[in-house]
Amino acid sequence: MPKNAPASQLTLSPRVIGVSLPHWFYEELRRAILSGRLRRGSRLPASRELAKQYGVSRGSVVTAFEQLFSEGYLTSKTGSGTFVSARLPQDLAHAAGPAQAVHSRLPPPSPIRPFRCYEPGLDDFPIDLWARVASRRLRKASKSLLASGDPSGYAPLREAVAIR
Repeated sequence: MPKNAPASQLTLSPRVIGVSLPHWFYEELRRAILSGRLRRGSRLPASRELAKQYGVSRGSVVTAFEQLFSEGYLTSKTGSGTFVSARLPQDLAHAAGPAQAVHSRLPPPSPIRPFRCYEPGLDDFPIDLWARVASRRLRKASKSLLASGDPSGYAPLREAVAIR
């Protein structure tokens, strides 16, 4: 869809009583993608526009979008909008059939790493900035900083956190 496409191009069925708004919206968008009403690569209207059209909160639309992103149905391009993925999860499920024997002679691809709540996104971490700040602080460190101190933690840090 063009950037200023009207949201009326997306027609959803009425909400079933007892189904949460985010879940209803998610299911309707997913059905539209799978049925081809929303074509691969097509641009979705903005979340605010969809929320206004269907009389739901923007949070419900964003929740549905996030679920569809996590399942691989949607992609986004910063500054360009949200798009239906060119490759849907169903494509990957069917790809493991007869074609798998042909690819069995190839080396296995690098494993896909799942989301881990205890592992930060290291690609986004500003390591250069962190190293400069840490280096500057460690140059000014005293022995008392490294000695056993208050079991509650570093006092200036506790004070700074308590103030905010």
